[in-house]
Amino acid sequence: MIFAGVACRNVNLGLVGEVMMRAAVLTFLLATLAVSPAGAFQKFEEYRIRGDEIASVKIGPMENEAPATMVITLKPDSAGGDAVTIESDDDLEACKAAIEGVIGDAGSYVQIRAQLSAETMNGVMVTECVVLQP
Repeated sequence: MIFAGVACRNVNLGLVGEVMMRAAVLTFLLATLAVSPAGAFQKFEEYRIRGDEIASVKIGPMENEAPATMVITLKPDSAGGDAVTIESDDDLEACKAAIEGVIGDAGSYVQIRAQLSAETMNGVMVTECVVLQP
């Protein structure tokens, strides 16, 4: 008899035993699939901010096991509110440097994408931080 890719010799389970064996394997497979993570679900936030709308950028103090926090303060006349706060389980220094390079430049944008369903300790990760120039 061949069952689930494994050859069994000289085993006579009978009809009831074979049905029970198949039910046990099927239950195991279904339970394994039920507890596996849903890899298809991803949630992102994306920001695109023009350089002349940014007043300043700073990285807040990082607490133990907490994500890094970057605060982008916007100029009072910008359409985006007072500030944008972005968290990430990864380092934000390179992103901060990119933002500082476009402050005051009306022809440049900074685009930041944060994954809010990342497989990290806190579930947040900046996956993109780039300067766009038309």
